[in-house]
Amino acid sequence: MDILIKREKTTIDKVALKAGYSRSYLMSIRSGKKRWNNDVLAALAEVLNCSQADLIADTSDKYEETALPEPSVAIADSMGRVLSLLVAKGLLTKREINALLNPLQDKYAELGQKESADTVALLLSRAENKPS
Repeated sequence: MDILIKREKTTIDKVALKAGYSRSYLMSIRSGKKRWNNDVLAALAEVLNCSQADLIADTSDKYEETALPEPSVAIADSMGRVLSLLVAKGLLTKREINALLNPLQDKYAELGQKESADTVALLLSRAENKPS
């Protein structure tokens, strides 16, 4: 978020005001104490003139030198099935799934975490399948 805020030549206080969230809430997200949700991502992306994936990538850049947590294959499989159901019900598009997960897969690969990148690839493939 920091890079995008600088790019827009604004402050976190102004972003919070425009997005409709408190500064402390955004600081909690920035520090990892609170998690993103779709409403926050959408509001911040609009205020900062970027995509939701850009926001997530900007936040993860702070931890560039640190290994990302290893995802579980079982969880990836289950999440893939849930994502495919959301697509089938029209609540999520495959493009949105790819926009969120491809940067994560790329980051794992960049950090040399091949097994984790492969697990995200599994998640993407499960999300592409029709729900069972």
